[in-house]
Amino acid sequence: MTQRWWLPALLLCGCSVSGSGARTGGPSDPRLATGPKQVMDIAIDATDVYWVAYRPETATSEVRRVPKAGGSSELVASVAGTVYQLALDDAYVYLPVYVQSAEGGPFLRVPKSGGALEVIDDHLRYLAFAAVANGVPYTAPLVDEPSIDYELWRYPGSPGAHEVVATHLDGPEAMAVNRGSIYVTTAGDSHLQTTPMSGGASVQPFSTLMALHVVSDGDLVYFMAGAIGDCTNAQIKAWRPGEATTLSLGYVGHCAADAAVSTRGVAVADDRAHSILQFPLDGSGPETLAHGSAPRVVAAEPDGSSIYWGDDDTGDINRIDQ
Repeated sequence: MTQRWWLPALLLCGCSVSGSGARTGGPSDPRLATGPKQVMDIAIDATDVYWVAYRPETATSEVRRVPKAGGSSELVASVAGTVYQLALDDAYVYLPVYVQSAEGGPFLRVPKSGGALEVIDDHLRYLAFAAVANGVPYTAPLVDEPSIDYELWRYPGSPGAHEVVATHLDGPEAMAVNRGSIYVTTAGDSHLQTTPMSGGASVQPFSTLMALHVVSDGDLVYFMAGAIGDCTNAQIKAWRPGEATTLSLGYVGHCAADAAVSTRGVAVADDRAHSILQFPLDGSGPETLAHGSAPRVVAAEPDGSSIYWGDDDTGDINRIDQ
């Protein structure tokens, strides 16, 4: 999943959008659906692809879904404000609503088939992060602006009171769970941090790697290292927690926008190179799976049989079969 809360100018571009919900191409067309152009995030379950996109002309975010097998897309929810990420469990889609005001915004959920939006928590500032782990939703509000202190919260009795899992995070943008620990990468300082699932002090296993887009397959943890400046030296790294070294799976060479992992490799949305790349887990180097106008978000089947991605310029939701 991707996060662009630190680039509010993107929301002011006044881009035109299209509203078609039908599959747009023929049998060889990779497009599953087309919708609003500012695609923010994408996620999959066993049967459907879900995504959220922003409509600047109405200042609303649309959550849509389309069957993996193809067909017409349907609107799941329309939310006032900006939703940068979404997360799924078996029954719900979770939506953090980003609001810059002191009042803050809500953390919402909606049934996957659509219906009434339910408020899990409210008045949360600069809310742009959502994840689900072991059936429990997580989000990360800003709790202190002068120190740029975000906290990672979870809601084990959702809806209900939250638990604080980690503190002193500079803008969480991705989260993965591996071997009883939570791994978070932060957009503000490009740090990889880990904390026990039970909560506690966060530590940085590698303080100099400048990491983003952490994912895990339950065995290894993967992330983009070298996330500084224009990311000229950015590469995809694999790391087994507890070990002192990492394995490079290959160079990206840009600040890639998103990543997803499968048994075939780490799929990367590289909007700078207009490509969806895959980095095989054996370190044999990247391969190009698809080209697009501005690939911004990516999701993968666990076995890598299909990769799904959204294009920020066209609003297309695409599927690649391997």
